[in-house]
Amino acid sequence: MSIGQRWFQPGRDVLLTGAGFTHPFRGYLATEMWAAIFNQAEIRRHDKLRKCMIQGDLNFETIYDMIMESPEYEPREKAAFLNALRNAYRQMDEIISDQANRVSAFAVCQSFVSRFASSLQQQERGFIFTLNQDLFIERYYSNGNSLMKIPGLESPGWFRGNSSGEWDVRAIITLPGVEAVKKAEDAFWGKSSINFVYIKLHGSCNWKSYDGTDRMVIGHHKTRIIESEPLLKWYLSLFKEVFQKGSRNLVVIGYGFRDPHINDIIADAIRDRGLKLHVVSPLQPREFKDMLMSVHGTNVHMIPRGDELWDGLTGYYRASVTEFFKTGQSQPTAQGEAFFGSLKN
Repeated sequence: MSIGQRWFQPGRDVLLTGAGFTHPFRGYLATEMWAAIFNQAEIRRHDKLRKCMIQGDLNFETIYDMIMESPEYEPREKAAFLNALRNAYRQMDEIISDQANRVSAFAVCQSFVSRFASSLQQQERGFIFTLNQDLFIERYYSNGNSLMKIPGLESPGWFRGNSSGEWDVRAIITLPGVEAVKKAEDAFWGKSSINFVYIKLHGSCNWKSYDGTDRMVIGHHKTRIIESEPLLKWYLSLFKEVFQKGSRNLVVIGYGFRDPHINDIIADAIRDRGLKLHVVSPLQPREFKDMLMSVHGTNVHMIPRGDELWDGLTGYYRASVTEFFKTGQSQPTAQGEAFFGSLKN
């Protein structure tokens, strides 16, 4: 069944977030995640892990691959590294949920995130996609007029707004299998009261595979992991699907454009469906362009399809998400109003 035959249509404005989205609330960037993992007791107890982490370019995703994919590391060492990784996420979650963050975090969810909800009366569904595995949105978005859901999963603790930490990353959720995902997929575009969905393309720090495997979607083999996980495979197909209709805006905040499978979908939608790409970033425009565009030389990280992404850029906003709303309030600033006004043009 095509999108045009379904009760719900995707909303015009779609949000994609990466680690930089939660960084203003002391969420970790990639380099900070390396340090958080390195400082865990499990790393100190296994000198082989410690030595692996201090070699190379200190990219924690590369290190994840080196340890988890290599036969040179024993099962106990791999388990220790995975425990260190989860403990790093747990510590980040505790920081994000700290009292000092709650007022501004709640405000950004109500002032900024809620703007991507769509109209139930117009049979539109809003989409937020994320590459983050933290619990920021689950903690601070409040289910008021726009009911949010993570497709295929339920939890009474999510989307209550200003969460006080009554649940945490230690509450591990086992993902649904093929049949349960197919049932959720078949019902997804049908009529319901849920007009806002939050889709974690790379899973979450407190999710476990449907087959009981304890693994996370990080490293350089993300596509392989996603293909083997029914829920995440469906999520990636939804990311493609929402751009099938033209005249869509994709707002990207905090994503460094390092994942080929994500860049491919965005670049294809720009080329084939007229997708309009808007980026919110603290970088100066020249810095952002230099990051995206292919530069030949040594020690240069190539951005997959970066040239096409730059060519398809429609809007660029040098800002942090916290600059779009008034401190401690849910009302947007003039800059925030101007940003959302630009999406209508």
